[in-house]
Amino acid sequence: RLVELRDDDDLVEANLRHAFDQRPKSERIARLLEDFARDRGRNPALVDALLRLASLDAAPMAMLREAWEVASDDGDDARAGAALERGVAAAPGEDDPAGEERASWAFLGLAERSRVAGDLARATDLWERAARVALGDEARELLLRAADAAENGLSDPRRAAGIYEKLREREPGDRAIWVPLAACHRKLGDDAALVTLLE
Repeated sequence: RLVELRDDDDLVEANLRHAFDQRPKSERIARLLEDFARDRGRNPALVDALLRLASLDAAPMAMLREAWEVASDDGDDARAGAALERGVAAAPGEDDPAGEERASWAFLGLAERSRVAGDLARATDLWERAARVALGDEARELLLRAADAAENGLSDPRRAAGIYEKLREREPGDRAIWVPLAACHRKLGDDAALVTLLE
């Protein structure tokens, strides 16, 4: 009713947000804000409504992804980051590959934000997680990126060696894998593993 009767978009939004804040578990109020925001092109309000609706939904990924896309398109870094964090938090574990695949956008987006912010440990974790559900060349590229970050950015040759070993199981003759793996074994002083690799 409020949306239909008022011509002052700022006042309508303020009133809807007030109701939204007073009743955080009301899907109806969140839907009203969402509908108003979509109709009037008020993207920050739309993102806030989508984030709230996602918290009330058993399957929030589509709403979180839309919130991230809208906020990213608007250059709204804080809201985009919130949507990514929520997407990663809502992602199922390894026991649900289809669910993890639906969350890959969040893993990749948050990995890039983490890398830019200098948090290579988190970026590496997220690249590995995204690689579990990626296919073919994309999975390979994500694992190579994670291994390189572990070895060169985190100075963790043990972790890098583990990632390279996963890749070598799939592609034993690939020079882009076994050369850095050999370097990791040398850094670790693991002569036995190095000899086995080079045999």
